Amino acid sequence: MDLKESILAAYEADPGFNREEFARDHKCSASYVYRVFRKQKLRELVSWEETIEDTTISRDEKDNTQFIHCNSLTINTLEDALKAADVDMNKWRVDRHTISSSQVTMKLRVHKSNDADGIPIITDEPKTYANWHVKVWLKLNEARHAHEAIIKLCSTLPKFPHSEFKPINYGKRSGYAAIMAIIDAHLGKFAWGEEVGRDYDMKIARDDYLYCTRENLSYMQPFNPEIIYYILGQDLLHVENYESKTPKGGNILDSDNRLPKIIYRAIEIVLKSITQCRQVAPVEVIWVPGNHDIVSSLWMAHVVDQHFKDDEYVKVDLSPAHRKARLWGTTLIGWTHALVGRHQSWANELAQAFPDEWAASKHGHREWQHGHKHKKGEVKTFPIVTNGGVLMRQLTALSPIDAWHFENLFTDAVPGGEAFIMHKTKGMVANFTSWTAPTHIK
Repeated sequence: MDLKESILAAYEADPGFNREEFARDHKCSASYVYRVFRKQKLRELVSWEETIEDTTISRDEKDNTQFIHCNSLTINTLEDALKAADVDMNKWRVDRHTISSSQVTMKLRVHKSNDADGIPIITDEPKTYANWHVKVWLKLNEARHAHEAIIKLCSTLPKFPHSEFKPINYGKRSGYAAIMAIIDAHLGKFAWGEEVGRDYDMKIARDDYLYCTRENLSYMQPFNPEIIYYILGQDLLHVENYESKTPKGGNILDSDNRLPKIIYRAIEIVLKSITQCRQVAPVEVIWVPGNHDIVSSLWMAHVVDQHFKDDEYVKVDLSPAHRKARLWGTTLIGWTHALVGRHQSWANELAQAFPDEWAASKHGHREWQHGHKHKKGEVKTFPIVTNGGVLMRQLTALSPIDAWHFENLFTDAVPGGEAFIMHKTKGMVANFTSWTAPTHIK
């Protein structure tokens, strides 16, 4: 190792080494040691990319809320700010956020040229940046905690007896699949016939729901479907709290105020309905919550999952997404509770949310099926709309009107429950509607 290499090795081992002592030990000029030392430091300064403290995160967390301020030269989106702050989105949800920017000027070290000895010349130059401020207000994700509590509760439930028979069409390849879409049942809704034209309570709702199940199964059975997609939720329950209020809007509802009875009867109705479907074909239960049953439909899905946990012919989709879709051959069907906004957006959403299924489906074999909307000028059976090759189909609601609908002149809806048959290559081939139990129709 020559002298220069020895100096560089000593510098690498200890950048603050004593140059005079090194010169004495190696019998060389201290000025030479200094020149080698200085050139190496300047080389490193040139190769070093100027690093700026470009992001600072401040936060203020309380019991159920959290505020995050991301001050950065590079982060200017909500998603990047949440990632930089390492926010657990299973625990928190975004309530609101703001994004703004201001100009900031800083001096940076710049290598302009070298001197006569080849040593780099370093200067400081000002540079202006956009300084971004991303502020995020978070709230505790109560639905997540409810979800975890429901899972824990369901794990302790005893096994309920149910039929052990095989579906009669198990293993047969007909090419058909069925959809059982009895939605907007609003179990627990209360209506007085003298006031609105027709009574509605838990007994009537039970009769209507199971009647529609049996009728639609009789319509679809000749097709020998290979599977039945059973849509669970979509405002299955009218209320899910003792206050009889909607979960988000807090609107007071006309309901049976015996919540435990509503829950008990609702579980009975759903389990009987699914068991009847199971006699025709294997069943996949797909959870799609509405605006009345955000939590109650979730625990109902878990009850169903636990009830049939040892049954290979009943499966339950408990994934947290509120929109679901299934591809059957070349037919793509999506389910959501309501189409909010323009139909063009929802045609695009089907492709964006389910890109692989969209790619495998055919033009004309794509549709959204959705539940009710509550605004003037609409009825529960909405005319079919097609946009961008996607058909938007509003399904019939099972529940009749109550006092609120009567007072606001939403009186032209005919209660019923729908079912569909689709073929792997021919698309949607049949649509059935059962118009509730005849004994309840005046």
